[in-house]
Amino acid sequence: MHVKPSRMFARKMGVSKSHLPMVVAAVCVIVIPLYFMVRKAAINGGYAGWSDWGPCSVECGEGKHVRTRNCSDPKPGYLGKTCLEQNLGPWKEEENCKLKECPIDGGFTEWTPFGDCDKTCGDGVKKRTRSCTNPPPQYNGKVCEGATEETQACNIKPCPVDGGFSNWGAFGECDKTCGTGVRKRSRTCTNPAPANEGKACEGPSEEEEKCNTQPCPVDGGFTEWGQFEACDKTCGGGVQRRKRTCTNPAPANGGKNCEGPLEETQACNTNPCPAAAKEAEPAKKS
Repeated sequence: MHVKPSRMFARKMGVSKSHLPMVVAAVCVIVIPLYFMVRKAAINGGYAGWSDWGPCSVECGEGKHVRTRNCSDPKPGYLGKTCLEQNLGPWKEEENCKLKECPIDGGFTEWTPFGDCDKTCGDGVKKRTRSCTNPPPQYNGKVCEGATEETQACNIKPCPVDGGFSNWGAFGECDKTCGTGVRKRSRTCTNPAPANEGKACEGPSEEEEKCNTQPCPVDGGFTEWGQFEACDKTCGGGVQRRKRTCTNPAPANGGKNCEGPLEETQACNTNPCPAAAKEAEPAKKS
């Protein structure tokens, strides 16, 4: 004999046949909502759509912005799995963003080595430089503040000074009044004087020239006396002469003539002549 399940349930529960519909109704009121509650609690979560991208993390340069999604379509039940548990993907995404380039302030390079001194002596200067290129200013960044060139004193020893002659002085007096003399003038190595191992002057420090070249006056001078000439008489007192000339030297160039006689005489043959002697003897006897 086949027994309906409802009757078997009634028998087990000790419910009379007349009360069975009410019991079934009560069970349905409790079980059906509970079924739906359990079914809802077992729902696995699902992602909703992505949100809009959020703001960039920086005002300039390379930044990040983020968007998210919620595990709410559907929302997981108490007994269901979350989106992450189901490996449905991340709930957040990041992406690079750049609103604008950041200002880059300029920076100096290292100083270069000092260059050569601009002078070999006498307070020279050597220079070194740097540039505003490390980095160069960009995107309205500030330029470098400071000097791009630096100087340093060098070769401060005094320079050698080569000597230089002064102007020639005036000629001095002639050493002769006539007959071609010499007069001199000089200069000194003082314009400037050699200093700091500089070279001495090259060239003469004294110069001479002829002066008073006109011939000198020559006063006349006598020659030696010549020999006496023959006596102009052989007896009775004659005269003999000797001469000299004004040629030793002869006067020249306005020189004075000789002063003194050009001729000199002396008696000679003073003995009486023979004829006169004879005439004189009778006179002596008488």
